Amino acid sequence: MTTTRKTAKCPNCLPDQAGAIFYSETVYDEDFRVTGREWVCQNCGHTMPHRTRRQDWTFVTETATSVEQVRSLRNKVAFTYFNPNGAYAVKQATDDKISAAVDAGRCKSGALFVHGSLNDYHERAMRRLSKVKRPARFDVHYMIDGLLEEAARAEEFLAGLEN
Repeated sequence: MTTTRKTAKCPNCLPDQAGAIFYSETVYDEDFRVTGREWVCQNCGHTMPHRTRRQDWTFVTETATSVEQVRSLRNKVAFTYFNPNGAYAVKQATDDKISAAVDAGRCKSGALFVHGSLNDYHERAMRRLSKVKRPARFDVHYMIDGLLEEAARAEEFLAGLEN
């Protein structure tokens, strides 16, 4: 059996220096089911949770509130396209507002081409990027910025209609 160890700062016994030795231990619930792993200080017994390296799908698409919380480019595309806080959802909300303004007769139908649902270049590109295994950094950030810019321009247009 191999014991996993690491050296780190322990807030209890060595708060100013990274010299405490931690060993890894499995955590069980009351029904003796494995719930995860944690680090235990060999000196004082202080515990710290293990950090997971990969972000799971539910965190990226449901829990995360900002694209800065997501680490990999592929997960940034998933956040932008599938998360309710992503740029795609923001663009869809402004598209719905533009469509409602056209239906109410507050603006001409050409607003759909310029600001609304028919202005979908960045949406289609983001959809293509969601199918790519390793998207390029420039493409991901360009499409995210493009979606947010389109939504901001549509909001400015809607604010101009209200005046």
